[in-house]
Amino acid sequence: MDQRAFLNAMRELIAQQGAPIDAYLATVQFAETYTAFVTISHGPRGSIWVQRILSGDDLGGESEFNPQDLGSNTWDILDGDGRYLGDVTFPGKYQPIRSSMTGSMESPEMNSTFNR
Repeated sequence: MDQRAFLNAMRELIAQQGAPIDAYLATVQFAETYTAFVTISHGPRGSIWVQRILSGDDLGGESEFNPQDLGSNTWDILDGDGRYLGDVTFPGKYQPIRSSMTGSMESPEMNSTFNR
């Protein structure tokens, strides 16, 4: 994630809340590396769904920044042996949900589930 994009988004968020910006930003540190994904979950037919982290470009286009939700709309899908099958990008703020009955990733609004 681009550090400038993150700091700019945090400045806007803090300003909206009326908090002291400089005091907060003085505490911000960036790691040398960061994870490439946010969430890993199992999907239909033994598939593995991996949610990417937002890129700096994605972050700059967000209308409302939430530092607790850095997940991209793009998920990489692998088979049960870890072979890459492709990716899925969901529109807008739509995200797949996990079925409590099956534990798999589903997309009810799109009336579909991922099928290999």
